[in-house]
Amino acid sequence: MSQKLMPEMEAIKLSSLSFSYPKKDVLQEISMEIKPGTFTVVVGPNGAGKSTLLKCSNQLLKGYSGDVKLGDINLKNLRNYEISRYIGYVPQNYQTLFSMTVFDSLLLGLERRSTLSYSKADLMRVSQIMDQFDLADMANKEIDHLSGGQQQRVTIARALVKEPPFLFMDEPTSGLDIKTQRDVMFFLKRLTRTKNIGVLTIIHDINLAAELADKIVVLKDGNLLAKGKPEEVVVPKIMKDAFGVKNEVIFHQGNPHLLILNEGIS
Repeated sequence: MSQKLMPEMEAIKLSSLSFSYPKKDVLQEISMEIKPGTFTVVVGPNGAGKSTLLKCSNQLLKGYSGDVKLGDINLKNLRNYEISRYIGYVPQNYQTLFSMTVFDSLLLGLERRSTLSYSKADLMRVSQIMDQFDLADMANKEIDHLSGGQQQRVTIARALVKEPPFLFMDEPTSGLDIKTQRDVMFFLKRLTRTKNIGVLTIIHDINLAAELADKIVVLKDGNLLAKGKPEEVVVPKIMKDAFGVKNEVIFHQGNPHLLILNEGIS
């Protein structure tokens, strides 16, 4: 490693993060932090810059201005294999290029330079994470024979098999039914507590975000519109400014719940 590992209690801090494509500003002066053991959700309308924020933070997109730091480490200076020791990443619609078993997929997630030689510790690590994600019974099943929820658990387990202190996810529940969405996301919420993992994820369902999040970040047109606890962010004015809809916010089981009001469309 080019720089030493930092203590797990350090947060990832974004300072004045900006990114532009030719003739288009995508992110403008975004500052925020992701702490270990917390669940941070990014919301906003289509084109707000949510995926770009994750990809810049994870160094998948270069050429941004500003800083992304873990303690004294500037992540911009690290190589890809070093980044993966800090941040597990779940992209949208992850698919393997060829069919493989659950066990083999997780083993490849260790990213060893030689895929012909794995240590006993490697095999033990894969077995442990399969137990944690309730995947042990399907270790020898082909991934493309699993349900959507099972496939997503495999994808997340693969992102965490190297035990990074952070997990970034880009719409991890897209394509899943309502129950499976909730099962996957609440499993991850528990993981932030039991494993002290800092989660940063994009979710389109505002009410699910309000149930899960320790902090919600709202983006619009590449700008940071709001950030804070769910009850501070899921309020009528911010939701109207972000999504352009007339709304009402009620509280259900202690969480803010967004209701979209009928504006006379018949």
